[in-house]
Amino acid sequence: MRAKPRLATFPSQLIAGRDGAAAIEFALIFPEDLREVTEKADAARRRQEPMMSARYRRWDPDGTIHYIQNYQRYFYASDGRTIRSLGANIDITESHRRQLELEALSIRFSIATRAAQAGVWEWQERTNELWWNDTMHTIYALPATERPVHDRVLKLIHPDDIAFANAAWSNALQGAGQLRVQFRLVRSDGAVVHVDNLAVLVTDPHSGDRRLVGISLDISERVAAEQRERRLQKQLMEASHQSGMAEVATGVLHNVGNVLNSLGISVSTAQAHIQAAPQERLERIAAMLDGQKEQTAEFIANDPRVKVLPEYLRALGSQMKRTCDVLHDEVLDRPADARAQLAVGVAVAGLVGDHLLAQRRVGHLHELLVVAARRHRPPRLGEVVEVPVLEAEHEA
Repeated sequence: MRAKPRLATFPSQLIAGRDGAAAIEFALIFPEDLREVTEKADAARRRQEPMMSARYRRWDPDGTIHYIQNYQRYFYASDGRTIRSLGANIDITESHRRQLELEALSIRFSIATRAAQAGVWEWQERTNELWWNDTMHTIYALPATERPVHDRVLKLIHPDDIAFANAAWSNALQGAGQLRVQFRLVRSDGAVVHVDNLAVLVTDPHSGDRRLVGISLDISERVAAEQRERRLQKQLMEASHQSGMAEVATGVLHNVGNVLNSLGISVSTAQAHIQAAPQERLERIAAMLDGQKEQTAEFIANDPRVKVLPEYLRALGSQMKRTCDVLHDEVLDRPADARAQLAVGVAVAGLVGDHLLAQRRVGHLHELLVVAARRHRPPRLGEVVEVPVLEAEHEA
């Protein structure tokens, strides 16, 4: 820190009796600091204290400010008068600067941890002692006045997570040098809290003592949000599956409707041709012939209707053949086509259903892999085995 030097003006009693060099030296001290040091020294002598220490600031001729730590040792006569004093001044400017930097860093770190709601902790390996900040007590729901004990803290970890947490702790101490573990806490009120922990192993270069210094974050809200997201994804997949099946069903019903409509047309056509068949005319011819049984020969020889009867019967035969052909097409061939169309529709529905089922199972496997990745571990064997084997569940 540099600034234009200033010469202090002090009351004469503060520099009285001092020679010119001393007066100049005292003139470089900040006025408010010189008054404070003088008052503190006078008070110590009045109480006949053997020692006094004070800190003050001093301007150098080049404008640099120095921080000076002053120590004084007083010697007194039997009547209480000060006989002499010994003093020492130590320039602590550099250490003072580092202290200010550390204080500023500590303030910024405190603000950051409070904003992030991060718990800060430290564990000493040699003594097995824990130090917590206030946020750690909040996360673990322990009174701020209660001193954390390592063994008791371990008992708060969820029984299903304790082995995993201990393995990560041992791995950090045995060579990894870092700890990253997520586990659940079961508080005294029964509430379950998800905690993410990150720490580094620090070794003292002189004593060799090791300690873990880390932070803990309450990620319960984030875990709850991820669980809600997975539920929504599952619901969306199920809705997509149902929608796909509905589309398939709609398509099959549409095809069935087309087939039934075609069959209805065929039935109507066949019915119309049957109603128009020449059976009534054949019955009239038969009745005419029955009426001439007694005089058949004369009827055949003289009745003019007999002459046109062969041509009439041939015309009726041609008409009946055309009716039979139409009935064959409408009653035999078209239903066969309808059955084929229905079989194709059922086969397509089965294939689409298998595809949607496979898509749903692949989505389930993807969900397991995403969850495993977020927990920084591969999926457990049991989770993979539970995924059903893909098979065709619909027969064509």
